[in-house]
Amino acid sequence: MKHPLFPSLFAAAALLACSTSEAPTDAPQLAISTAPLSFPGITDVVWTVTVTTNNGANTVWTKTIRSSNTGDGKGAATWIGPCDADAGLNRVTLTLDAIEGAGGADLGDYVNPTPIWKDVTCGENQDTLVAFNVVVARNARQGFFDIAVNFEDVFCSAKLDCVGDDDLPLKLLFDGPDRGPTIVVAWACTSGANEASYLHMDDLVFACSDGTTVHHDPGAGLGNVGAGPSPYLFQRAVYTTREDLAPYAKCAWTHAFGVDLDAIRAKTPAIDCSLTGRATVSPEPWPLGFSRPDTAWPVITWNVKVIDDGALSCTRHGLDNPQSGVATAYTSLAGSEHFDHSLTCAPGLPIAKSFSCAGDNPYPGGVAGMAMVDATHVTVRIGDATSAPLALPAGATLEGCCMDGCCQAP
Repeated sequence: MKHPLFPSLFAAAALLACSTSEAPTDAPQLAISTAPLSFPGITDVVWTVTVTTNNGANTVWTKTIRSSNTGDGKGAATWIGPCDADAGLNRVTLTLDAIEGAGGADLGDYVNPTPIWKDVTCGENQDTLVAFNVVVARNARQGFFDIAVNFEDVFCSAKLDCVGDDDLPLKLLFDGPDRGPTIVVAWACTSGANEASYLHMDDLVFACSDGTTVHHDPGAGLGNVGAGPSPYLFQRAVYTTREDLAPYAKCAWTHAFGVDLDAIRAKTPAIDCSLTGRATVSPEPWPLGFSRPDTAWPVITWNVKVIDDGALSCTRHGLDNPQSGVATAYTSLAGSEHFDHSLTCAPGLPIAKSFSCAGDNPYPGGVAGMAMVDATHVTVRIGDATSAPLALPAGATLEGCCMDGCCQAP
């Protein structure tokens, strides 16, 4: 049985029908319905539906509706109205205005993924169904990191830290015999009761204004993985942990960057550097690394300037804190989005599906990494470009390298 925690799942269906001006009462209409949201304490949900033409320039109609008088009070609602067949394409826009609790109190602490819209053809004497699917991620307090974001029935937290409790630079990774300044990018997820969860991530990119860039592969290995091709890093590391909180399983995927501040200070003119990346989680595997289609799926993003004018500028950056650079975003309804790496949080140690190249490399531009997205497909990154999932030959296995001979048929 899934524990809802605070998941919010919204689905809307719009039935479009023709109208050259005002539709007669017996004409087909535009019917919009919404499904109930699934976290507790909701007494009403307010939506605004707008139908426009000419790319939103001309309004056919707009209406603010409450679930309490057009549905069940939990988010479900229905409204009917016309569309404009003369214009051909009509734009249906849906906006979430408020989620309310007892006494009309605003149940905030969520990142609103709307307004969202779809352009559909209003055909004369025809009905057209338009569907929206949105997953709303709510924020909640949690002990491990500052803010937890809920993805259906999985709690996730994230941060980027550069300083410790004494406000001095963190010193964790070893630079020779001594520890040096270290930037930590961390996130963790807790799955539903008796369920596995699947963490998905793109490369973390350490990029500087002088053009030096390191693509950090989250699945490169465990422990120290080397500095990479940047003179401003002395080491990087990857850590995974799994904590049993029966009947729940909590997995963390943490990354550390050792920063050579002496090399950065010596650079003339002074440089800026940023750390960027994306991650998400799902209650089911995504075999080819693609998020659910036609769904606004929540994603954690990191976009933090860590070096400003030659000096360490990052501090403590919690999820969805103002100006922190660590935030909740949403995928587009236009299509699925691909994540290069995944980690299965299941009994035993978490398993990351990705490989890094070693040794001489015969490919132009250099193969930076290869990721196993399922038992039969891989992605390959050459320079800054990542391929779509590629099928392995029948019966082949991947040995964790990027050379011509790494696919071995039995």
